Amino acid sequence: MYFILSKKQILSRGVILHGLFLFVFTISALAQRPSDFFKTTENNYGSLENGATLLSVFTFTNPGPKNLYILSAKGSRAVTLEFSRRAVAPGATDSVVVRYTPSAKGPFKESVEVILSALDKPVKLEISGNIKNYNQDFLTSCFRFGSSNTPGVFRFEHTGTVIDAVTGKPIVGATIQLLDIGGIRGNLKTNRSGTYSKEVTPGLYEFVVTAPNYIGVYHEQYINPQKPDVVFKLEPLKPEEIAVLTTPVQEPIAEIPEPGRTEPNPPVKPEKPAKPTTPVTPPVKPVAKEGELSYDEYKPNNVVFLIDVSGSMKDSLKLPLLKQSMINLLGTLRPIDRLAIVTYADGANIVMSSTPVTDKARIQGIIDGLTAAGKTEGGKGMKKAYRVAESNFITGGNNQIILATDGAFSSLGEEEGELNRLIDAGVRDGISLSILGFGNKKYALETMQKFAKQGNGSYHTILTKEDSQGVLVNEIKSRSRK
Repeated sequence: MYFILSKKQILSRGVILHGLFLFVFTISALAQRPSDFFKTTENNYGSLENGATLLSVFTFTNPGPKNLYILSAKGSRAVTLEFSRRAVAPGATDSVVVRYTPSAKGPFKESVEVILSALDKPVKLEISGNIKNYNQDFLTSCFRFGSSNTPGVFRFEHTGTVIDAVTGKPIVGATIQLLDIGGIRGNLKTNRSGTYSKEVTPGLYEFVVTAPNYIGVYHEQYINPQKPDVVFKLEPLKPEEIAVLTTPVQEPIAEIPEPGRTEPNPPVKPEKPAKPTTPVTPPVKPVAKEGELSYDEYKPNNVVFLIDVSGSMKDSLKLPLLKQSMINLLGTLRPIDRLAIVTYADGANIVMSSTPVTDKARIQGIIDGLTAAGKTEGGKGMKKAYRVAESNFITGGNNQIILATDGAFSSLGEEEGELNRLIDAGVRDGISLSILGFGNKKYALETMQKFAKQGNGSYHTILTKEDSQGVLVNEIKSRSRK
């Protein structure tokens, strides 16, 4: 059968097809936004006492499947820009450095336009603030120069303080792990004043802060020479929690004489009457409620749930089943057990920081509120989950990450090697990785099985409602049994 179209019909259909092409092209261009690349596009310095060269580092990540390039970047004459034109691989991170030197006191606002190869419009980066005093001599004395991996980037003294969240007193001997996109920048300890210091370059940093008998914290913050200080408040553990976590002191072992060696009898001294002592009441261990894990049979748990909340997890046999299984587990956990929830889709978020399981109703509300939408940036989530688990590590307890997903990560590629090293380091530190695999994507689930084996954990396939029933309770029991 043949169709004969008139010239008018051909033209009209051509216009429609052309319009449809433009519509599809516009939709695809709008699919990615600046927020998909840059974690932040603004840096407000607030009120500054003096005007000196200000350095802002804007980091960005390539969320797509192809190499990303900075095509151009421009701003006013008052700013100097530093950036690389090299390819940024999928999942990799780079930065744009904006250096600004104020010329007068008062409010300022400067913007820079960055054109990325994956976007059809420039990304606008903005710095602002207010200079109270302006002293030309201050420009030469504000910063200290030092060796740096990035030529021309300033280094400055960062100071942190760790205090008790209840009393406000400094915590001596707290451990701070300082990390940025390049890796670990220092393992530090607080002094008698509860402070530490470290020379760093400006940028976004991760802090893992721990101290004996305190709940550790994981914190992210952008620091620069104008905002160099951070205060961390740690919540103390309750006496009953310390009683369970404290390992009993072993009796000293008597020295055994060498064979053939005769020990001389020591002179007998008259015994002095023992001084009356005040009896010490040992701390009473809590008793488990009905349905909870026994304190005598199971170690304390530090569990971090890493949950894939990408769009494909909306299926009724995926996220809804996981949420119900988590609520079932919640009923068996005790106040000495800690639970954290990290989710990932377009990015990674700490939905609930590591929390003792005391207010189960509130935690259940957080679980009920989980929803699915977006991509699958599992690599970012994995890194964040390990930081949370590490910052709340329980010596002698079960320290575990449970990853729930239905597929592979969007930007595995070059990131896989980094994740392998992360998992291996976790095993060495006593943190295991178990995985719940939803659905039947063969390749994706094979990758997750490999991760679980490497992470010294378990792998569970969830295809039906029956598969999900009791899986988390049994998993935690098997891992935490004394």
